[in-house]
Amino acid sequence: MLFSIEFLLISSLALTCAHRRFYSLDNNGVSSPSSVTRNNLPPARLFQPLPATYRQLNGGGPPTPYNRSREAFQLPLLADSEPLMASVFGDIVEGLQYAFQTKSAWTFAAQGSATTAMQAVLDNLIEPGDIVLVGICGYWGDVMSGIAKRLDANVITIRKRTGTRFSLSEISAAVKRYKPQVLAMVQGESTAGVWQPLDGVGDLCQREGCLLVSDSTSVVGMHAVNMDELKIDAAFTGSQKGLGGIVGLAPIALSERAVERMRRRIKPPRGYQTDHIQMAQQWNLTDAFQSYSVPLLYSLRESLALMAEEGRENTFDRHLRAARQLSQGLESLGLRHFVNEPDHRMVGITTFHIPAGKDPKKIKDYMLDRHKVYISNGYGDLTGKVLRFATYASNADSAKVDILIMALKDALNSPETDI
Repeated sequence: MLFSIEFLLISSLALTCAHRRFYSLDNNGVSSPSSVTRNNLPPARLFQPLPATYRQLNGGGPPTPYNRSREAFQLPLLADSEPLMASVFGDIVEGLQYAFQTKSAWTFAAQGSATTAMQAVLDNLIEPGDIVLVGICGYWGDVMSGIAKRLDANVITIRKRTGTRFSLSEISAAVKRYKPQVLAMVQGESTAGVWQPLDGVGDLCQREGCLLVSDSTSVVGMHAVNMDELKIDAAFTGSQKGLGGIVGLAPIALSERAVERMRRRIKPPRGYQTDHIQMAQQWNLTDAFQSYSVPLLYSLRESLALMAEEGRENTFDRHLRAARQLSQGLESLGLRHFVNEPDHRMVGITTFHIPAGKDPKKIKDYMLDRHKVYISNGYGDLTGKVLRFATYASNADSAKVDILIMALKDALNSPETDI
């Protein structure tokens, strides 16, 4: 009988311990998880279906992907280094050349997000002590500045008030004054919705002996990048946003001037997996040093195929029509653009002031809960100041823009979104 009681007590303790960690107090009296967790059981939630349901993704991040890009994940897998994959790699290279408008053979994709591409490009082009000039008119300029500092560059920044952009004369004056090895600009500042033209900047950089790096993440597929025409030395994006794919690959295009700088490096770049010389060798099938996600390659290939079939200019026109439709619809609801000058506004991501008396988080939550439409609020120095609406990729569609406008109208009319 005693054995049975002891057994029940031990069993009860084991079941209790299976659902919690043991905590111990440190010298300051603060509890911390013990290194030992006893009798772990499988998490109960893993026995439930994945709770993902459809929503229209109109936020500043990845959009609702094109169906063909998503369905590519169901295709049979190939080994990433077998001969049949050569055509997939080749299709992606040619598709990216078309998207970036470049003839450069140094066009490929890194593994990771567009921020991975940003870090990779700067890592490959910057050596410690290099003067790097960064133009900042929003969050992503600050990110590039921060990455360059971590690479031990001598970083100099020029700033514009968020919601405005640089003139060529302002950029020219800074380049001539600071004489950088690298000038880094954000072609599309998605946090503020600002479009930064680079006309004349590449010519300036070539005259002054520096490289032009363009964060084109929120531009490719929506605006014309015109890399060769503008003499951009390094441009990058993500496999999502304007390309309408799935997050996970980071397309990069480099000029011969950029490649020459990499070849003259004293030390190799810090990132092994994002060493552009090695990556180019793999994409030209002369070497293989890392494995790619084959479904992600399929998806990117299909995104680029859709752009090729539609035609680049037709793709740009579709995005422009959607942006205008959204602007007209939201203006009719009484909303005011955050970017005052129409020519300074991005195509694909549009920012508006928050209506008086309304809570941006409540608006966002209401639209998602009631209409399955997801939008973004501001962040960084725009936190609590703007609403951000994305109409790119599959969402550059008249019917989907109507759904977005209708959902926002309902949210603004509801007392549930009041402050």
